Amino acid sequence: MAVNLFCSYSRKDGDYAKKIVEFVASHGYAVWMDQSGIDGASIWTETIVEAIDESAAVILLVSNHSVHSPHVLKEISLSVEKGKIVFPLMIGKTDLPRTFQYLLAGIQQIELGETLFSHDNAREKLIKSLEAHLEVDREVIVDEITKDNHISNREAPLNNSIAVLPLRSISPNKDYHFIAEALSDSVITNLGKVEGVKVLSRQSILGYNADKDSVLTVSSKFGVKFILEGSVLCSGKQILVNASLFNSEEEDIVWSESYEKNIDEAISLIRALALGISTAIKAKLTTGDKNRLEGGQNIESRVYKLITIARKNRLIKSEDGLAEAIKHLKEAIKIDSQNIQTKSELLLSYILGVAFGHFELSSKLSEEITELENYLSLLSSCPAEGLIGRSLKLELLDSNIKAAENVLREALALNPSNREIAQELAFFLGRKGDFQEAFSIMENSVHMEEEELHSMNALGYLSFYCGNYLDSVKYMEKVLEIDEKFYPALIILAISHGELLDFENSKKTLDKISQSNPTVESQMGYLFAKQNLITDARDRITKLDTDFPTHPFKDYAKSIIFLAIGDIDESVEILQKSANINGFVPRDLTLGNDPRISLLKHHPEANLIKGLSFTL
Repeated sequence: MAVNLFCSYSRKDGDYAKKIVEFVASHGYAVWMDQSGIDGASIWTETIVEAIDESAAVILLVSNHSVHSPHVLKEISLSVEKGKIVFPLMIGKTDLPRTFQYLLAGIQQIELGETLFSHDNAREKLIKSLEAHLEVDREVIVDEITKDNHISNREAPLNNSIAVLPLRSISPNKDYHFIAEALSDSVITNLGKVEGVKVLSRQSILGYNADKDSVLTVSSKFGVKFILEGSVLCSGKQILVNASLFNSEEEDIVWSESYEKNIDEAISLIRALALGISTAIKAKLTTGDKNRLEGGQNIESRVYKLITIARKNRLIKSEDGLAEAIKHLKEAIKIDSQNIQTKSELLLSYILGVAFGHFELSSKLSEEITELENYLSLLSSCPAEGLIGRSLKLELLDSNIKAAENVLREALALNPSNREIAQELAFFLGRKGDFQEAFSIMENSVHMEEEELHSMNALGYLSFYCGNYLDSVKYMEKVLEIDEKFYPALIILAISHGELLDFENSKKTLDKISQSNPTVESQMGYLFAKQNLITDARDRITKLDTDFPTHPFKDYAKSIIFLAIGDIDESVEILQKSANINGFVPRDLTLGNDPRISLLKHHPEANLIKGLSFTL
């Protein structure tokens, strides 16, 4: 099979470009060159992006025409971001603009003007250069990563897989209906502590009832072996739970049990229920399984209700959702100031609010976050939410990457089947550039349900991190079909559209985000700059200074706009000042993978800034 090459050139050099392409093609290479006449157009077709994706390398014809062509600049910027080999052929004398100097820094240039091209030595030099570079067994590039790790819907193995249908509330007092929902959620979380058990996510089973039709539908759709169904009755201060386990292979109930506890001992009931289910579906529980299932402190019913409401709002991840979660968690703390689950949820809600740009990091909030982290770090056993919150704090606010990863791996060891932790670890590894392990974790995590919202969101994020923006758009659009206001998908979809130079759809997506924050403002400024609306872009820089003066990611957001404008030195200077003040550049690991700052890879001073590292 011929090696695919992409030819980037100015239409004004078209005749000479065809001669070079025909010569290279005669030596067994498949060369793609656009002849559609869209040079300089405002719409950049997906065809070009796909052609670059499918090419092993890019031939760049450097001339006075091409270095001033926005179209050529887009192609080379995207090629460099995707890790493609670039062969600059100097077909005419020209002074490289600064942008091209950065893009082509350290790359050997080949003199190949029309006069030279008639000589065999010049032609031979070109072919030898192609052969020398393209015969090297290069590291796996973006498309190979996503292709090798593509997650497809396929029949999952049935062993040790379970769906927990929403428990039915049969309590006459509607105030206790939340108990059924909370118990269903907690059982799923606790089953995640059992190694080797595949638990269907909360989102996938929403809308299914505990009736025969739902049991058979869930079994058929997701391929799970076991389905748990049951009812919850609250009377006075007592909870009665009746549960049964349906085996889809035997088409019969293989286990059933009743549990009765005081309403303030719900956690004890959940532990007993999870232990009973696990024993029924797993041939033999290990000592580690039992120890993990026996952990957790009891929660007063009022606190349990507030935590349940808070978790539902936290999963939305919007500014309003996180603010609502925090409000209920603070009410819970007033009732029980020492509850570990409440503090864990509160830390995670705070960190997500800062991470997504929703909350300013005031000195008061910073102190509260630090106090929560210190409290949770001293515990011998910390809930999954607390460990995720601690890890994100270490990564985003402390730039302690090694410790952040250790905490996430500790969390997964304590909760080996917990999907939320697995996905957070995959996110982390994707931001770090370890795509193979990240996709491997996701493959295990989404084995039964690729179409679930959070699974598709994770796949969209990973596709974005490794530069596969077409797949990122595909996954995030699916997420938004389920929840059109899901903030993480909206922001990544907007940036992905921007990297595909689809500025109109990027702007439309941003307009769907109701809250203004540094991430939104930086992308708006970036879009303005890319369309040469420099005044509007600079207005966004001013807005960042005035509206978000204490946000830790403000300088990072400003640097993105300055880079798009072309003020590369200004961008580096801002990041250096941020590092001088904080000791590092505050931001998660996407700082090294964000395509919008890829030009910094070629700046001689960028890698000297503490906290700024790139995945090359």
